[in-house]
Amino acid sequence: MAELLGRQNNVGFTYYGKRLKDFRKVLYKSLNPPVILECWNDLLHEQSRELCQSLLVEPERFRDIIEENIQKFIVIFTYGFRPDSDHLKLAQMVAQHTGEALQPARWMKRGQKRVSFVHKSLEGLGDKHCSEEEDIIMFAAGSLLSGKTMTSIFLSFIGTIVNHPGVQERAYMEILDVVGSEELPCLHHRDNLPYIECIIKEVHRCYPAIPMITRSNDKEDIYEGLRIPQKSWVIGNVW
Repeated sequence: MAELLGRQNNVGFTYYGKRLKDFRKVLYKSLNPPVILECWNDLLHEQSRELCQSLLVEPERFRDIIEENIQKFIVIFTYGFRPDSDHLKLAQMVAQHTGEALQPARWMKRGQKRVSFVHKSLEGLGDKHCSEEEDIIMFAAGSLLSGKTMTSIFLSFIGTIVNHPGVQERAYMEILDVVGSEELPCLHHRDNLPYIECIIKEVHRCYPAIPMITRSNDKEDIYEGLRIPQKSWVIGNVW
């Protein structure tokens, strides 16, 4: 299945082994909480402001605006440049029927000065490294482009919060008390916003971004009388 879709090098469809461990390692280096706070807070704040401004101007387009904003954020975070409409269309294709956008180096642009996932990861390799290590970074970067999951979280949050005005009011008052009305909350405020943190966790609990988790077995097995061939894809339902 993964091979037919062109996604055999996607992190989510990589058989368990050294390559998958390398994928996880390179992703964790840029996605762990301390690094996110240190390196990506400004980008998150910038995109948050842009999202809020766009929603104020065209609230009726909230679905499209949220998806476009998230796709822009992922491309900037991953490759360090602001995508145009063509890049956004290609990013949206990742969640549909092609692995075209997962090809290594397809999204790289020379001369980019903005810090990005790819830039930081390649710098971390040092002078002596092999092409396989570069491939790991490129395909890990391509795997980040599935922004549909993040869009679903945002839409789930909006649908939930509008139906719970009491929760919305309490969250708003906490932001006013901690941040004030002159700026948006950012990652540096997170430890002082416990109620907001609970809302975020509850949304992820009720509406997980990735409800289906893929796993593969490295050897043939029998489960309740059913034969599971080696390297089968087992899909776990988080719900």
